[in-house]
Parts: sequence; C-alpha cells; structure tokens
Amino acid sequence: MKTSVVGVIIFSNSALFFCYISHFIHNSYPFIQGIILSILIGSAAAGPLYGAFPVAAVFVKKGVKFSNILIFIGAWSTVKIPMFLFEMTALGAKFAVTRLLVDIPGIIIIAYILSNMISKQDVEKIYENVRNIS
Repeated sequence: MKTSVVGVIIFSNSALFFCYISHFIHNSYPFIQGIILSILIGSAAAGPLYGAFPVAAVFVKKGVKFSNILIFIGAWSTVKIPMFLFEMTALGAKFAVTRLLVDIPGIIIIAYILSNMISKQDVEKIYENVRNIS
C-alpha cells in the first residue's frame, strides 16, 4: 500500500515537471533544442513505456512538434539512464557507449521518417483527438 502511494506521488510530481518543461520543446524553439530536450526528458524519465503516453498527450496539448513527441517516446523506450549505467557495469563501457551512439541517431532518423510519412491532416487529427480527451 505504501509503495503505491509513493508511486502516485512520484508520478504526479513527474507529470508536473513534464508540464513545466513541455513549453521548451514547443514549435517556436530551434530545431536542435527540441531534439535535445526530447531525448533528455525521455531518457531521464522512469517507468515503463506506457507511462510515456500520458506525458506525450500533455506535449500534444501544449503544441509540441510531432517529430519531437516521437523522439521523446523513442528515447523513453530505448535510452534510459539507469539502463545505460547497468550496461556500463554488466556489459562494459564500450558496448554501452556504442549502443547509445547508435540509438540516438536512429531514434531521430526514425522519428523524422515517421513524421514525414504521416500527412499533415493526419497529424492534425491526432492533435485534435488528444485535445478532445479530458
């Protein structure tokens, strides 16, 4: 019981943090800044991948660029700081750094391929559907 209460408190504080940070990833900021912040926020977040979707919904409501949302979800699922530290100790620094250096450009490339494959009308529908969710 205590663990679930602590989890709710941590998740609530994380959600507030993500709301605060989300304006930095907004469309009006430079290209590179959005990518870097998306990767940092995604890799610093704790929890399973399904925890990324409510945060991504907040980013959509704040007007974050679609490709940055995809980068955030990719970073959340692939580039975790605790996982990197574990890989450093268990598999060696060479492996961990190599995987990190391959994953980050891969996430960015895949996000931009996906965002270019999806029509602007479909992206607008996604944003509208998320805004309609209470």
